Amino acid sequence: METHVYDLGDLDARAGRTPVPRSPRPAVRPAQVQDIPAPATRHPVEGLGRVLASGAMLLFPRSGRLRASEVAAGLLPSVWLAFLAALAWAVWETRERLAATLELFGVSAAPILWVWLTCGTLGAAVHVGSCVVEARRRRGGYVSPALAALVSAIVPGWGAWARGRIVRGAVLLAGLWALAGLWFVASAPFARLLQELRLDRPAAWEMLAAPAWRGAAAAALWAVSVYDAFADRGPER
Repeated sequence: METHVYDLGDLDARAGRTPVPRSPRPAVRPAQVQDIPAPATRHPVEGLGRVLASGAMLLFPRSGRLRASEVAAGLLPSVWLAFLAALAWAVWETRERLAATLELFGVSAAPILWVWLTCGTLGAAVHVGSCVVEARRRRGGYVSPALAALVSAIVPGWGAWARGRIVRGAVLLAGLWALAGLWFVASAPFARLLQELRLDRPAAWEMLAAPAWRGAAAAALWAVSVYDAFADRGPER
């Protein structure tokens, strides 16, 4: 079988028709590769300003309200803490007379001790709550993990506050207050206070006040705080 190849352009010319010119096919260009910018190099102490601001917040809760000319809101936590400290000091200075008065009514001196412990608990709650309220008003930002871990080794939870981790910071700060209370219960001044008030230390307190428990609790709190600050790679808040 013979196979013939015909030029369609010649056939159109013979038939009196003008051949339709074909448009050239566009050249295929290689896909353009977009340059992905390399991640910016972070400085080991980047975020120092945020760290210092969060440290000031831990020392003076809601101090940012004072800078915003909100004097009443800024001074409210300090007023509460001052009131509780004054009440605890007044009870301490008059403990002997209060114990004698309670003895006349046949009541032990245990209420004096509970007032002291209540003042400490309320003071811790006011401090932690004020830090939470103040931290919610601030914008988060980048703080290098090394710097966050360093400041968390100084004060547990400091690095978490600096990075905007409010819940973690509140838990660690509350744990620090609880640890401080545990060490106070095991201290010599507290033992003398119990002797003056003629009170016995509960058996549960004896176990918690043991050096092994206190040392383990302190080591666990600091270790968790430093590890959490260094291992946190979440987005800035």
